Amino acid sequence: MTSNTKNTLYLTDFPFSSKVTEKDIFSFLSDYTPSIREVKFDKKSYEKRKSISFKVSFKDYSSANKCRLEMNLVKYKNKSIRIMWDEHDTDILYNTKNNLFFKGIPKNISPRTVYEYFSNFGDISSCKMTEDDNGNHYGYGYITFYSQDAAKEALDNTKDKQLEAFDNNYIEISFFQKKNERNLQKKDIHSLNKQKLYITNLPEKYTTSDLCNLCKQYGSLQSCNIFYDNNNNKNFGIVQFSSEKEAKDLLVKLDKKEINNTKLSVQLYQSKLEQKKNNLYIKNIPLNCEEKDLIKIFSKYGKITSAKIETYKKGDITISKGFGYISFENPESAEKAKDELDGKYLPGFESWSHPLMIEFFLSNQERQNLNINNDFSTLNYFYYNDKDIMNETSSNTNSVYMNQNFGNNNNCNNIFSSNSTPTIFNFNNINININEYKKPLQLSAGFSDEAKDLITKLLDLDPKKRIGAGPNGVEDLKKHPYFKGIDWKELENKNVKAPFVPDLNGEMDLKYFDKMFTDEVNITRESDELNETNKTIDNYVNFSYYDPTNASFKDKNKIIIPLKNNKKKK
Repeated sequence: MTSNTKNTLYLTDFPFSSKVTEKDIFSFLSDYTPSIREVKFDKKSYEKRKSISFKVSFKDYSSANKCRLEMNLVKYKNKSIRIMWDEHDTDILYNTKNNLFFKGIPKNISPRTVYEYFSNFGDISSCKMTEDDNGNHYGYGYITFYSQDAAKEALDNTKDKQLEAFDNNYIEISFFQKKNERNLQKKDIHSLNKQKLYITNLPEKYTTSDLCNLCKQYGSLQSCNIFYDNNNNKNFGIVQFSSEKEAKDLLVKLDKKEINNTKLSVQLYQSKLEQKKNNLYIKNIPLNCEEKDLIKIFSKYGKITSAKIETYKKGDITISKGFGYISFENPESAEKAKDELDGKYLPGFESWSHPLMIEFFLSNQERQNLNINNDFSTLNYFYYNDKDIMNETSSNTNSVYMNQNFGNNNNCNNIFSSNSTPTIFNFNNINININEYKKPLQLSAGFSDEAKDLITKLLDLDPKKRIGAGPNGVEDLKKHPYFKGIDWKELENKNVKAPFVPDLNGEMDLKYFDKMFTDEVNITRESDELNETNKTIDNYVNFSYYDPTNASFKDKNKIIIPLKNNKKKK
């Protein structure tokens, strides 16, 4: 029990983005201001946990306690504000025996309503529901009672009960466990989940009561809830029975059953950890491959629950992004598909020159935890035959061409001073850890001092410090010692003999292009179906710039491109 000598409250969980002052606290507690002695910002809490908290001292215990009971979890700027006694007793602060964890609270039920319900069982030390920045809770939270008897009474009267206070929903509740205690019970999770079912394709306006009434005829329900999936704008239900047999009985009888002109989909519930093992992320999907093709090929490895190829719109045309996702019913099927197809060409699309790259799906947060930074995602091509780099295997060569694709920015650092055909080394889609970029650049002893200095300055992580990025622009790059001896004016006027002249058999000779480009399948647009006669366009008309005075662009190299509803150009 709390002592009636206390008179200081602790207010926390104020929105971090707002500038909350002592004056705002007086306004928030306006009904109690005559009883308030002092309001003090908790600087220590701000420095340690980056939380906005205040200590409010009252003139007496009764006024403080009334404020605590009536204002706890009331909204301030959309956030639910926790109000507790300013405790210093470590036995109370760090006592987890009276702490309960609950989840399954409907979104229309406020944290204040939850607090009022549990207050019926005893005095509450702390009650918290996790919320987003807009003040919408995630359906779960924690509550701590001063008495263990009160916590047990709350548990007994809430668990496996259909509660009117929560719109006749079942609430999952248990004594809070520390992470190491939860790990000890992980081995029981799989067997427990066999009693749970995941139900989708529910009819519109289907309520929790409707779902409970439908399911309880198949056995004894332990919990039953309907949730809303914001991503897909659909409802789904999770029900748990007392036994695995009852759950299987419902699965067999309800799956594909039609209710209100909607076919239900019922499957065994899987935890997030289990679901991850079912989901595959697939890259290098042929651009002319459709979702139905993907399902047909992957379904030989097991039952597929969903498949999606990411696309984008260009006018009225839908174009594949070349990657997508496959979800299997169980992790064994997903692992088998990954083992069989990863690094292989998609069956039926062998003309596509990119082998599939298949990984288990990771969320954005998980990828960030692995330190994979999207700003430094791939190193695509590295062409070189430079005496500074390959002095062991090559002679009379001194050219480097490096193309790095950093996220959405294409930085091409070119160094040309070549007198032989470049060799191409293709490192396609190699994930690079951002921490590797932060290390000092290591260059082999074969580089000249000038080359080392130039490459280091070109690859500076800070774009503002890279050579050529200063106020003098490209002039700084041209004056670098590596380019000593080059007459840039003569080079611009094309008076310098090219160090390498390609041996071509006509203007359309593509032998210097990598086969990964020349072997790509031509994807025909939907508009490419009209008569091609007398519809011509310049090779470079769709480029951002071409010189209309250049005769070589006017009459040569015409190509035929079919266009819909477009008059012939004069």
